Amino acid sequence: MSLRDYQKECISGIEKCFEDGDSTLAVLPTGTGKTHCFASLISEWDAAKGKVLVIAHRGELVWQAKDKIDFHLEQTGVYTGAGVEMGMYRTESSYGFLSSSNVVVATVQTLVRRLKNFNPREFGLIVVDEAHHSVKKNRQYWSILDHFSEGGCKVLGVTATPDRNDKEALGTVFKSVAFQYEISDAISDGWL
Repeated sequence: MSLRDYQKECISGIEKCFEDGDSTLAVLPTGTGKTHCFASLISEWDAAKGKVLVIAHRGELVWQAKDKIDFHLEQTGVYTGAGVEMGMYRTESSYGFLSSSNVVVATVQTLVRRLKNFNPREFGLIVVDEAHHSVKKNRQYWSILDHFSEGGCKVLGVTATPDRNDKEALGTVFKSVAFQYEISDAISDGWL
């Protein structure tokens, strides 16, 4: 699958922001392929920099992310499949990492209860899907991000709705905006 030009631009923007900082945000309208963007980025992630963790707030988003990540990993010829940490699904145990993959996709609700099973120094990238949920007052996200900050992870947030009605600032979590694709641009470009 080839990425659209704006998706390639998004990934380039993320990579550039990661050269200079540790957290960034990508904003794309619903239906323009946010998941494909971060799945492509993950498929090219250097495993020497650490494992990848994708956090979502709902189960269906976990399965959607896993499917797209698996697809992009398969395209690189290094198919391992993303592990899932949600409810009865586990990638970690007291005996170590159960999945052969370097990618874990988890719900925030499950992950916050199982943080002690995850060594933050083993992870190099955290992707927060629907990043508008990760504001400071959401203690579940903050405890997860705080736990993994010990290892020096890069943090990518993706969202279609960066502006919150409660005026909570995403800038408390993400230090830059790597890419912003407006809905009007997606419409005029013929994607929506």
